[in-house]
Formats: sequence, C-alpha cells, structure tokens
Amino acid sequence: MWLAVLTQPVIVYVLAGYFAVYVAFFCYPYFLTLTG
Repeated sequence: MWLAVLTQPVIVYVLAGYFAVYVAFFCYPYFLTLTG
C-alpha cells in the first residue's frame, strides 16, 4: 500500500492538501479565540 502511494506523488500532494485544509479549518477559530 505504502509503495503504491510513494510511486504516485500526485496522491500524496492531494492528501497533503486535504490535511492542510482540515487543520486550518479547525485551528483557525481556535487561534482567533486565543488572540481575540
């Protein structure tokens, strides 16, 4: 499974993009509460 993922960088970039959006979506409001 991991070998198939590593041989297809596009999938890695897509998953990384979704993960970044997921983290930003949940961390941004929390960050605002800390700074606000």
